[in-house]
Amino acid sequence: MATPEEKREQNIILRGNGSGEEIIAITPNDVADLPMGVTRALYVGVEGAVSIIDRFGNASVVISGAAQYHPLRVLRVLATGTTATNILALY
Repeated sequence: MATPEEKREQNIILRGNGSGEEIIAITPNDVADLPMGVTRALYVGVEGAVSIIDRFGNASVVISGAAQYHPLRVLRVLATGTTATNILALY
C-alpha cells in the first residue's frame, strides 16, 4: 500500500503542475518535515523570509512579499530564519 507521500507524488505526475487541491496551515519547525509531505506550492500571507528545505534536502531562504504564491516543492519550513507568517502549504 502506498504511503501518503507516494500517493501525492503519483498525483503530481498524473495531474502535472496544476493548482493545489488541499491547503494546510504551516507551523515552521526546525526538526519535523511537513505532516503531509512535499508541497506543490507555498502561500505567504505576511511578507518576510521563509527558510525551507526542498524535497532534495537543499536549504534555501525565500524572500516573499505579502499574499504571494511560490511554486516550490518544499519538505520543511524551518522556524530558524523564517520571519514571514500566515504560511500555507498547497498539495
